[in-house]
Amino acid sequence: MVLDATMKKEMSAEACIIDVIGESNPEHFFVATQDTNLRKQLQQKKDGDAAPKRSRKAKTPTETTVQ
Repeated sequence: MVLDATMKKEMSAEACIIDVIGESNPEHFFVATQDTNLRKQLQQKKDGDAAPKRSRKAKTPTETTVQ
């Protein structure tokens, strides 16, 4: 998919990404960023239908074995 880069008004990269994602991300874009402010804004948009957050600690094989 190719996005049209013509903007009707000047905006920051952060505002452009949020605009492209929209309210419900109908195109299912994946945004990888280290910008904590952008990440928080995108997570707030998806609170009702949030993707799993990757910040949880994964269990090690020893933690998952049944004793």
